Amino acid sequence: MVLAAGMAASCCGETSESVPTYTEAGLTSATAEITMSDLTEMGYTTKTLPLTGADGGKRLVIADALDVVLSDENIFILTNDIQVWRFSSDGKLEGKVGAKGNGHGKYLYVNDIYLAPDGKGICLNAMTKGTMTYRADGTYKGKKKRKSNELRHSLVDGPYIIESVQTLTGNETDRLRIRDTSGNKTVRFANHLLFNQTSESNVTAYTEYKALFKDGNGEIIFHQMSTDTIFTVHPESSTLEPRCCFSFQHGISQSDLSSFADIWQDIYMVYDYAEDYAFRYVTLMEPDSQRQLYLIDKTDGTIYRSAITIPGTGSDFYPKWQYGDMLIDYCLTKTGEPYLTILSLRDTLR
Repeated sequence: MVLAAGMAASCCGETSESVPTYTEAGLTSATAEITMSDLTEMGYTTKTLPLTGADGGKRLVIADALDVVLSDENIFILTNDIQVWRFSSDGKLEGKVGAKGNGHGKYLYVNDIYLAPDGKGICLNAMTKGTMTYRADGTYKGKKKRKSNELRHSLVDGPYIIESVQTLTGNETDRLRIRDTSGNKTVRFANHLLFNQTSESNVTAYTEYKALFKDGNGEIIFHQMSTDTIFTVHPESSTLEPRCCFSFQHGISQSDLSSFADIWQDIYMVYDYAEDYAFRYVTLMEPDSQRQLYLIDKTDGTIYRSAITIPGTGSDFYPKWQYGDMLIDYCLTKTGEPYLTILSLRDTLR
C-alpha cells in the first residue's frame, strides 16, 4: 500500500485551522483547576486496585511499571526491571510470564507487551529475540524473529498490529508500521525527521514512548512525540489524520541530538497523552523535570490545571495507559504498596 500525501509531514509546520494547536504558554498560563470531585460530578468513576501477593497480603516490590495490559481475566504488568507479572482481575498475583535470561523462552529486554491477536495469550516485544508469545497462564509458545534490533510499541486492532518503531540510533526510516496478524507488512509511514547525531552529542532524544491507544469510539490514536502531533490512524486506508498538535518554543530541536544537550533544562514536552469523550489529557514535562497534567475540554477548549488526587492516597493522578475510555495510572503508596488506579466515564453519559 502507498501512503497518500506523505503523512502530513509535520502538523505544527503547516497548521490547518481545523486542527487544534496548543502552545506551552497556553497550557502553563491556565488558572482554572479541576479536581476529582469535579470529575465525579460529571459522572466519572474511579477504581483503586491494590496489587498483592496470591494470598492477598504479601507485599510486592514493584518500583515502577513500563506497560500495563488488561484482559477479561488478567492484568499483565511489565516492570522497570524487565519482568512481566500476571495478576488476576482483582489484583492478586498469579505468577510471571516467562523469565529473564538467554535460554529457551527467556528474554533480556522487553519494551512492550500486548494481548495476542487471538486474545488467548500475551505477546512481548523483546529487542534481541523479536515477538515472543506466551499462553494466558504464562507458559511459552514461540517467537517471530525480527530482521533488526528495533524498539517497537504495539497495539492490536482486529486484523492489524500497529507499531511505533525506533532504532537505537534514532535514525529510523519510518516511525509507524501497520501489519496484519500473520506478520505481513501492510504499510510503512515515511519518517520525515532524521536526528543529526554528532560527536558532541552526549544524550539520546526521547522516543515515541506509550504512543498508541484506542479510545472509547474505537479510534486508533498515535502520538508522535518527535513532532508533538496527535494523529488518528486509519489502517484500512493507510492514512494518518492530524487530531491536534503542540507548538512549543524549541519545537523540533528537542529531537536533534546535537542541540538537545544545550536546551534540555529549558524545554517543555508532552510526556504522556490520553483522550476520552470529554477531555484531552496532556502530561507536560516542564523545566527541572516537573510534571503537570492539563485537561483540555473538547467542547469549548477550556484548559484546566489538574488538581486530581487519587482517593484514599493523596497521590496525583497521571493517565499513563488507556483502554477505550479507561485511563490508568500506576502508583506506590507512601509505604511502598503498588496499585493501579482506573478513571473512567460511564457509558450512559457518552
